[in-house]
Amino acid sequence: TKLYETALKIPGNTDIIRMHEPTRKQWLLAVKSTPVLMCRIPFSFDPSSVNDVVQLCKDSQSVAVYEELSEDMRSDQILAAHLLQLQLQLDLNFNFLQFILFKPSFEFTVLALQTCPAGLKYAGAGDYSRADALDCVQSDGMLLQYSRYKDDEMCMAAVTQNGLALQHVPSPELKLKLQLAAIRQNKTAVQWADRSNPAVVEMAMPEYVKLYGVDDKVSAASLVRATKEDPDFLRHVKAEDQTLELARLGTHEYVADFYTKNVPDLASASRPLKNWFRRKNWFRRPEMLLSNFMERRAVK
Repeated sequence: TKLYETALKIPGNTDIIRMHEPTRKQWLLAVKSTPVLMCRIPFSFDPSSVNDVVQLCKDSQSVAVYEELSEDMRSDQILAAHLLQLQLQLDLNFNFLQFILFKPSFEFTVLALQTCPAGLKYAGAGDYSRADALDCVQSDGMLLQYSRYKDDEMCMAAVTQNGLALQHVPSPELKLKLQLAAIRQNKTAVQWADRSNPAVVEMAMPEYVKLYGVDDKVSAASLVRATKEDPDFLRHVKAEDQTLELARLGTHEYVADFYTKNVPDLASASRPLKNWFRRKNWFRRPEMLLSNFMERRAVK
């Protein structure tokens, strides 16, 4: 038994749920090391009163059992208040607002958001102040989508914490104002930014090319710089957009066939090279290829 109780103390061990009749001591040992077990209450320990639930949570140092309680229990405001205070003492983050079955008071909502900011998703239009919403957004910017306050300061706090929150900024004008701050925090936020702005594209490199490929707004210098920093970046540059410099800098397996196979060099190529491009369906950007061709012929 001692050996088994030692095993129950190992974090992540769920052997206790396969036991026929675990003792209360064994179950509490398992829950303290693996809190998720709190959601699997054995029938013999099913609490029947407020005091039973509170004592159970104190013994196990977890309030996750609340999720598994009956509807009558979760409709009890006094029980929820007791457990919320216990959560505050134990520094836990269970989302009470997701599981309660009563309309929470202003004090309850504020305290629930303080202990678990993710509860803003379930607060709806409930009673909470702008300051409470700001605290939640500062801990997780993506919670902006659930906030009823979406002014300039709130949106700025959100994109500063998580650039992807730019998608939840309601005003197009405000998006333009915050897009650089969002991309600075997370370059993938360029999906919701003004991609016609070269400054935005430049700041979002190399993520921009990974998402949208090369276009006229991406400078050759940006591609070279990104490939120097990460040779595997060349995998995101289509064959028709690659240059000799990129081919030399990038990982060999991602280099276009033109630079790796037995194809005439541009400096000495003439009509057959153009036909080779046509056969390979590389005329998606002929103006770039022909301009390189003419420059190299001029050098020769």
